[in-house]
Amino acid sequence: MTSDHTPAPTTIEATGKRWKLLQLVGVVLLVISVPTCVAGANADSDPAIGVGMVLGMAGFALYVLGRTGAWWFHG
Repeated sequence: MTSDHTPAPTTIEATGKRWKLLQLVGVVLLVISVPTCVAGANADSDPAIGVGMVLGMAGFALYVLGRTGAWWFHG
């Protein structure tokens, strides 16, 4: 016995693209920050280490913001 009523399609993931973009930018900044800090430490360059630290903190903040936004506004 078959039913003529088919269920309506459901959205599996309604996370906005801007939250995913924030997460991606955060990860990219984190990935860039590691070699910047290492190169600065190897060359005894305080400005390079500082730039790497700022990139790392900004990347972490953007990633957390993206994850939080995706969770908060999940649909």
